This record gives sequence, C-alpha cells and structure tokens, in this order.
Amino acid sequence: MDTLTVYQNDTPTLKFTCTYQDTGDAIDLSPATLTLKCKTEDLLTTVFTKSDGDFDKTDAANGIVQVGLDGDDTATARELTIAEVEAYFSSTSKRLTLCRFWINVVEDIA
Repeated sequence: MDTLTVYQNDTPTLKFTCTYQDTGDAIDLSPATLTLKCKTEDLLTTVFTKSDGDFDKTDAANGIVQVGLDGDDTATARELTIAEVEAYFSSTSKRLTLCRFWINVVEDIA
C-alpha cells in the first residue's frame, strides 16, 4: 500500500484516477456517492471522513476526482492511519473500494 506523508496543518488536495483493473478503462464516477474514511491503524477509531459533497467531481465521468484535506484533518501529528476511498452506485446497489493507502501526518518543522 502506498503512503502519503503530509506535515501537520497542511491542506493537500488528493487526486484519484480510477480505472477498471482488467481493461484500464475509466470508471464513470459521476453517478456514484463517494466517501473517504481515515481510521487508526487498528481500524477502531475514525480519524476523519470526507463525504460526496467534499469531492470535486468535475471530471468524474473520466474516472478522475479530487478531495481536499483541511487543517482539522492534519492538525495532529500521528502514526500511520489507513484511508479508503469508496464509491456507492445506488442504481445497482454496488459499493466499490477504489483505493486504500496510508496517511502519515508528521510534526511540522518550524
């Protein structure tokens, strides 16, 4: 799994390009409800979440979406947390895990 390292209080924008593994074709995410959930490594505590309205879905039909983290999301330096982006398609009741990755928030160097 990949690791994203950010400094405390940084506000990065995360960009995701989603394709079908077998064909490489873009997944049309425009009808999907998207979420980003970040939990502690033991999966017991939710650190933060982003809901569908937080995502920029301008290019979602081409499988490309973006979501920004804000200062509250990165305010506390912590050990690795696991993040998961999920798409729910209500027309088919399908839920896809688009990706999982680690987020490492490190103390800002003054």
